[in-house]
Amino acid sequence: RNAAFADHWGSPVRTVESFAHWMEGSTTRLDLSRLALRGDTVVGYSINEHFPEDSEVTGRVDGWIANLGVLREERGRGIASALIAASVDAFREAGFDHAMLDVDSANPSNAHLLYRRLGFELLQTEVAHELTVS
Repeated sequence: RNAAFADHWGSPVRTVESFAHWMEGSTTRLDLSRLALRGDTVVGYSINEHFPEDSEVTGRVDGWIANLGVLREERGRGIASALIAASVDAFREAGFDHAMLDVDSANPSNAHLLYRRLGFELLQTEVAHELTVS
C-alpha cells in the first residue's frame, strides 16, 4: 500500500500496526478483498468494505472498493481493471447489488477515467475547504 501510493499526495505512510488495525476493522471484508500477484510479490490489491447500516438509509447493499492500489511499475497492464472485476464478482456472489468507490479527482494515475470506462457512474462530488488559523 505504501509503495502503491508513494506518488499520491496526502497518502501518509502506514505502519504495520496501523495497517493491521485497518484490516481488523469491523467494516473491512477480507473475504471480498483481492490481491494481484506476480510470482510471490503483491503488485496490486483491492481492500473492500461493507457498511451494513447503510442499507437502511440507501435501500441498497453496497460493497465498497475502499482502497485499490497497483505498484507504479505495474500500472497500465490491466491489473486495476482485473482487481475491480474480481471485487465486483465477489460483491455479486455475496448478494450485494452495488459496487462503490471514491477517488481523488487529482489522482496522478487518472483513476477516475478507468472507473468511468468500467461503467462506474458519478454519484456525487465533494469539495474540501481550508482556513489557516493562527
